[in-house]
Amino acid sequence: MLARSLKYSSRLLWHGTWLTLLAACTHVGQSDTSMSRFSTGHLESTEVKGEADFYTARAVSQYRVREYAGSIEDISRAIELSPQQPVAYTTRATVKLQMGDYTGAIADASESLRLNPNQADTYVIRAVAKYNLMDYAGSVYDTTEAIRLSPTNVLAYANRAGTKRKMGDPQGALEDLSCMITLAPNNAWAYLLRGAVHVDVGAWADALTDYNQVIALQSADADVLTNRSNVKIQLGDLHGARRDADAALSFNPQHADAYVNRGWAKLLQEDAHGAITDLSE
Repeated sequence: MLARSLKYSSRLLWHGTWLTLLAACTHVGQSDTSMSRFSTGHLESTEVKGEADFYTARAVSQYRVREYAGSIEDISRAIELSPQQPVAYTTRATVKLQMGDYTGAIADASESLRLNPNQADTYVIRAVAKYNLMDYAGSVYDTTEAIRLSPTNVLAYANRAGTKRKMGDPQGALEDLSCMITLAPNNAWAYLLRGAVHVDVGAWADALTDYNQVIALQSADADVLTNRSNVKIQLGDLHGARRDADAALSFNPQHADAYVNRGWAKLLQEDAHGAITDLSE
């Protein structure tokens, strides 16, 4: 019988924290950057402020339909008309972040924070940009400031956890993700991220619990099933691993990692021919 000590190389799929945070930036115009909060107390003519508001609102609308160039043009016009409004800089930072202009996003977010340092969401946006420029310490600083300003900001905890994981601090990442789960116990994504960190540290039973919770909270998909299949291999549940891999492939017949998982499970069950077929996919 094939030795069960055969090393299985984990191919767990980590959903990059910063990518998910980008979706959260669609709240521009609704939360910290609400049109109703567009004033910082600087006196302007009603006509100028009204025109700036118009360009800002149109920029947000264009952002939401992914017309990024038009959004940048409009928000830049708003800034020309009313350069003391932090919402405009935060909006432009958000658009630049989506476009991959991380340096520009940091510059605009920094200007927004200079004008109003009490914006938790703007710190998160700057943290995401810093993460993508590999300024991990700076990203942690910004998310920590966001949490100080808004202790219930789940996006800040998520981003800080992802950054700590990248910095080789899995315990810190687990603490942040557990805080996120306390704040949002029905957030499937939080369990997905914590499951990934549990895999990093070899806490397979805890990872299985987290992935089971993900599937309980949302419809199963190929990635989650593949992740759980990997964990079941580590726990010796080869039949369960194969079932999850089969289910993953029913969602996505081209999912390479699901084939790898199923191939390893078959190999450990001494189904060499089946393993070869799957591992060749």
